[in-house]
Amino acid sequence: MAVFVCATDESADDTHFFYAGWAAPVDIWDGCFAQAWNERVLNGPPQIPYLHMTEIRDWNWQERYGLTPWQASARIDAAADVLRSTGGLTPVVWSVRRKEWDDILRQPFTPRYGQRTSFEPDYLMFLYVAYMQLDWLHVRYGDQLEKVDFWVEENGSITRHMRGFHGSIKHGLKYIARAHLAPLVGTFLPVPKERIPAQAADMLAWHARNHQREALDRVGRIRYAKLVVGGSPNRYRYGASMGLNADILRKLARLFAENPDALNRPPDDDPGNDMAS
Repeated sequence: MAVFVCATDESADDTHFFYAGWAAPVDIWDGCFAQAWNERVLNGPPQIPYLHMTEIRDWNWQERYGLTPWQASARIDAAADVLRSTGGLTPVVWSVRRKEWDDILRQPFTPRYGQRTSFEPDYLMFLYVAYMQLDWLHVRYGDQLEKVDFWVEENGSITRHMRGFHGSIKHGLKYIARAHLAPLVGTFLPVPKERIPAQAADMLAWHARNHQREALDRVGRIRYAKLVVGGSPNRYRYGASMGLNADILRKLARLFAENPDALNRPPDDDPGNDMAS
């Protein structure tokens, strides 16, 4: 029986919002992957505390940690190589057009024990990624899969409210006739940028977003291919990449209008995931 960790992160620009994550057994994250990431990406010289795509490409951040632009680029290359060469990683990416989200689905909601706030795409994207990882991993590993824990990069109140949506996953799986996946739902853990799985998720989300808007240069396209292509040329690795179109958003908006409490008080089957904690 294997325990998996799914690490997720978001990436956004003026046109799209992306949410992405990798799932892998704990012994891979803590073993060969962590060792390779530390040796090839973080330890240097010079040593850096973490790899975050926005920061490592910033000259001020490079200067703070003694990196030349060439060295910074080499660290990103090394990260892509580590992700490419590590077996057992399952990627999932979901995306949505920002304008469609704002026009169709963005609305106020009241988290349990919280003040009225805005329904951000992070929450729905997290649920979709979580469901896809549970489904794909169950199909691939069957009875060998014990549970999937979910790690997200810390993001203030977004992460705090996301805890409540994590608590709704088991209920939602039963609602959509996927109750067999509910026992696989593990714990929810917000993590800092220094946690290596969070860095891997940031790497995937950033490259997926920039690939979508055709903003990657030749080197960036090669790196992105290393993340998504499997063992054979032009064969995508085991995982999924999907998007929410306007029709899906309109259907969700209608359902939320008919059942406003579905947003305002997301079910929480796990007392340990109390949003007030």
